Amino acid sequence: MMAWMAAMLAGAATAGAVPASGPSAPPPKLYRTLVPIGSQANWFQPGDYPPVAIAQKAAGVIHFAVEIDTEGKPSACRIVKGVGNAALEAATCKALMARARFHPMVDRKGRPTTATFEQVVRWRLPARTTEEISERTFDAHAIIGPAGDVVECTMSGSGATRFGQSGNNCGPFGERGFLANLMGTDNRKARVSDVRLQVSYEGLPQHGAERTPDFYLLLAEAEIVVNPDGSMGKCTSVRPLEMQGRSVDLCNIVAMAPPRFQSGATTKRAIFVLDLSVSYR
Repeated sequence: MMAWMAAMLAGAATAGAVPASGPSAPPPKLYRTLVPIGSQANWFQPGDYPPVAIAQKAAGVIHFAVEIDTEGKPSACRIVKGVGNAALEAATCKALMARARFHPMVDRKGRPTTATFEQVVRWRLPARTTEEISERTFDAHAIIGPAGDVVECTMSGSGATRFGQSGNNCGPFGERGFLANLMGTDNRKARVSDVRLQVSYEGLPQHGAERTPDFYLLLAEAEIVVNPDGSMGKCTSVRPLEMQGRSVDLCNIVAMAPPRFQSGATTKRAIFVLDLSVSYR
């Protein structure tokens, strides 16, 4: 009986001596060829396309070679055959140096070694829709009665539909108090008013009236820097819109849905204004 208990205790002691960490981990896998870590599709991102290359409509297949060190990281990159565009070729190597990673490689004797990875990448111009600020322009045309009431107000222009104001709906520009707040008692003389959103490039637009209005007021003005790739850059509010006790920044309105412009070789300015023209006849 005592011998049986001694055997049980000995077995328990032996079992308790097994390390808590469990069996040792298998040796790391050795790679005799270059094997990428992760998907190669992630090496190039849409934002890698240089704006200047887009403006120059540069595209095509680029053959590259990347030197891989003993840790599986790129140490150098060169273009074997390019497309004749320095910006696009430089962007190729920049993306590879930043994102390409491989499992470390060993030679026949299991020693860490370097290698060269060659492949091609096809650059396709991004499909970008162009929607200029000018496509948001509108004209809110109001006819005003002798008592100052807005008899009729129609909103036209491509921007009317975008802003959800079309046909006989002019939004705040068709309200009786709109002119009164801006003109004071002179609003009783008003018979026709036009609130226009207009755009020009590298210069201020005219107020758009065929003849000099009896009353003219610049309501708001902002300036946009257009990047070479056609994207909207910095927007600066030159004059905010003061309406119904509130100050409205045109830049904040445009930033909610930034437009895309035609791409070009350099930056340019887009200036847009909101103004009011009133006729007393």
